[in-house]
Amino acid sequence: MSASALIASERLYLTSMLQRMPATLTLGTRTLRAAKLEKRGTRFEQHGGQIQQKTLHLIIPCAELPDAEIIDPTTDATRAIRLTHLQTGRVYQLDTETAPQKSPQGIYWSLTAIQTART
Repeated sequence: MSASALIASERLYLTSMLQRMPATLTLGTRTLRAAKLEKRGTRFEQHGGQIQQKTLHLIIPCAELPDAEIIDPTTDATRAIRLTHLQTGRVYQLDTETAPQKSPQGIYWSLTAIQTART
């Protein structure tokens, strides 16, 4: 399969996901288009309790989110940045234990974000 066909298929996938599961996020002062898949889970507190929390799996175009904003270039570690989901007002933090994945052709990011304790 040629590189142009792979790029076209990734763009088609991204467009489809953005249409089917749209979300709007803010990162600092910027607004980003994304596709989101929500999952409810549990989080364990420091004192032994557990509470419910939401986890978002996000697909964001690479053109809107440069590498340096989510990955520290000197340490190659994921930055703990905060994202706000505009439709719900919930605040999420990029999961630093799950590395961001760039699609093979560099068209979109696959990220995981976890709801913060206080929104």
